[in-house]
Amino acid sequence: RLLGISAHSVGEVVQAASQGADYIVLGPIYETPTKQMYGPPLGIHTLEKACGLIRIPIFGIGGVTATRAREMRRAGAFGAAVITAILGATDVESAARELVDAVTLVP
Repeated sequence: RLLGISAHSVGEVVQAASQGADYIVLGPIYETPTKQMYGPPLGIHTLEKACGLIRIPIFGIGGVTATRAREMRRAGAFGAAVITAILGATDVESAARELVDAVTLVP
């Protein structure tokens, strides 16, 4: 079993890692209606900082597009978690393929 924790700040990321989390979902990184309750977007630099502080995988969430997923990987994220990018797509299969390519074909 894996234990994943949702975090909304660098402090929460560090705390979750020290308490034994196997992975962390950090966000919202970008503006998104589904994460407004968690405050303003953290931004890519916050994700990069968090990724540099711990050794367990971090997934960025919030306002993810294929381009932003690639940015997250370049910032050190293990991957990206999405909701609207798939559920809001006209062609779900194409959207999923584009996201997978974005996180696996990072130059």
